Amino acid sequence: MRITMSLELYREVILDMILKHHTHKDVAEHLSQIGVGRGCSARTVRRFCASHGVRREVSDTQLEIAVSAAVQETGPTYGRKLMTGYLTSKGIRAAESRVGRALRTINRPYHEMRCSGVRNLNPIPYCATYTGHKLHLDQNEKLVMFGATHVLAIDGYSSKIMAYSCMPVKKNLIIYDEVHRPAVINNGMWDQIRVDHGKEFFLTLFMQEILAGHRMNTATPPYRQTTSTKLCHLGISRVVEAWNNHRIPGKGIPNQIAQGGCAKKISAALLPDGTEAADLYMNTLGSSLTRVSAFGTDPFTSEHEKVTVEQLFSEKWPDITYLLNNTVNKNFLPFKEALVCLVNLTQRYS
Repeated sequence: MRITMSLELYREVILDMILKHHTHKDVAEHLSQIGVGRGCSARTVRRFCASHGVRREVSDTQLEIAVSAAVQETGPTYGRKLMTGYLTSKGIRAAESRVGRALRTINRPYHEMRCSGVRNLNPIPYCATYTGHKLHLDQNEKLVMFGATHVLAIDGYSSKIMAYSCMPVKKNLIIYDEVHRPAVINNGMWDQIRVDHGKEFFLTLFMQEILAGHRMNTATPPYRQTTSTKLCHLGISRVVEAWNNHRIPGKGIPNQIAQGGCAKKISAALLPDGTEAADLYMNTLGSSLTRVSAFGTDPFTSEHEKVTVEQLFSEKWPDITYLLNNTVNKNFLPFKEALVCLVNLTQRYS
């Protein structure tokens, strides 16, 4: 009782965090960070909330409002699992069954579209036995004609997206610098990297082979190239957060499974940046990599022209999320208007 009473000093902080859908553990960790000593465990916070009649559970009305707002950002493709993960990434925690009911209620046509989609039948093409066993790198080029290519790195065991990048065209240095290198520095060394036969992964595979001795299991090949199966920044970052927080049946939540990363850690000093790695590649193998890849022809003759257009465009369309939210919900008019605006500004100032 004395410990519970001591939390009265932090009553406003605790209640505010609970009403914002933080867990009891989140509250306990925050209290510890601001200097509360004994009596700030998750169990104590739970007892304190119970004694004050405060429940962390989101009401059905609140959940429907949250799901409705999320659908405006994600469009029709997120089912109950991915939507639960997306809400969790925003601090809203609710059971999958409740999220599923909310999805069926707020937009029936979207629900029927998901139920009839053959994309729900997803085979499992490989097997990994622990976090750090296999790292899969692949690209999505469906928007390549518009200067947008997505590259992701996924841990084969936990299914967590470890790193990702968007680029105008596939480029060895960017893939290594923004996908492979940060994935290894932040999580550790994978025993094997899986890619297709594309040349865009040459630098990544080269560095994986150079550092092969730092793996936990050195008996397996450091990488394997397999046949590709085709499976901007704002949209993909939403997907990554939702995916890493959603529950995979029979496996769990990627963020929790991959917590701690790979068993074998290496120093960041062993992974030079893209330019140095490309130099090492050329000096070791005697062949060079494309260092600068351009998409189309640059219409601007000076940096001043480019900055002017970007500034005028941002004044007209200050919130780019508005364009994405409408586009994923099949309202393409704002995006078309923004595109025409950008084309006209470019023609005027270039």
